[in-house]
Amino acid sequence: MEIVATFTLMFIAAAVSTDAKAVGELAGVAVGSSVFIAGILAGPISGGSMNPARTVGPAIASGSYKGLWVYLVGPITGALLGAWSYTTIEEIDEPDPASSLISVSFDLCSKNRETEYVKSKDDQQIMSENNV
Repeated sequence: MEIVATFTLMFIAAAVSTDAKAVGELAGVAVGSSVFIAGILAGPISGGSMNPARTVGPAIASGSYKGLWVYLVGPITGALLGAWSYTTIEEIDEPDPASSLISVSFDLCSKNRETEYVKSKDDQQIMSENNV
């Protein structure tokens, strides 16, 4: 359960912090909501740690290390899987760079044609005749 809780937290944190479509003002609400929901779901099952330091500190203080490996391996694995899956989805979602270069170059060509059209001598003569 620690893997799932940390995966969710990492995935949402990566999405709201790196995606240009995400609203920056609501990033804290999204991350806080994911911590809240993961804590509610994972709390009764495994304690909802989601952070190895939160579990290691009390384990050292109490001297009880039974089952500590779950709280060390689970969040690290969940965070790595969350970051990897978001990166994979983001790469699939991005447009092909070659096609975007073609559209940019087409836009530049059309802008250059408009500029050349305005700068031609015939147009300047027509504009000066209309202004007189």
